[in-house]
Amino acid sequence: MFKAIIYIQAWFRGNRARRLSISAPIIAIRGRLARLKNKPAERIGNRTRAALHILRTSKSLAEMTRAIVSLETSTRLSPKCCERFAIDQAPLACLFKLMRSCNRSKPHLELLSYILRVLTNVAAYNALLPRLIVPPNAMLSLLELIQLFRDKEKVSFLLTVRLIRRIISQLPHAHRQAATADNLKRLTQIQSFLHLRKQKIQANALDALLRILSISPTTTIAPTVSVVRG
Repeated sequence: MFKAIIYIQAWFRGNRARRLSISAPIIAIRGRLARLKNKPAERIGNRTRAALHILRTSKSLAEMTRAIVSLETSTRLSPKCCERFAIDQAPLACLFKLMRSCNRSKPHLELLSYILRVLTNVAAYNALLPRLIVPPNAMLSLLELIQLFRDKEKVSFLLTVRLIRRIISQLPHAHRQAATADNLKRLTQIQSFLHLRKQKIQANALDALLRILSISPTTTIAPTVSVVRG
């Protein structure tokens, strides 16, 4: 009898301690997961489909911005969402069109940073890389962002340079598009500007990009898309 009482007390104390040890973040995560089960529209695949539909059909900048923010999350978390986005060329073309229409105002710079993050997430997968430069003048649009961000948004500048490096190091035809005399002249001018302003991090990143552009490409990836696993 005494042993039974000791056992019950130990069980009660252990159960109480386990309940108290559950942190607020864990409780919040459990709550969100429970809500997702009851809200199919909030699931990542459905959110991706909804965002792609908005980019295909909407003319509202506010709606498209919300869709791009949603895509940044889904492409960061899911390879399947990256594939779905890359295969659907209409939303991709919409992002490049938006990219070309943006100016140096703060709202536009923030929108561009989300677009860059979406493209960077997708570029992590070799099979999807060729899709990123299908839109007309895609490489030129990315190169123009270096000019746009040269004295603003250091993070976005570095994201742009790294994205271009990723693409041209894997796709010879993208390398050739980027390494034209006009592009090299413009990048060299930006390079001089950055060194003059002592913006060392940006200057070093651009130095590395120019070194890659000065070398003939050797790696080839066929411009097709296979199913991304993960």
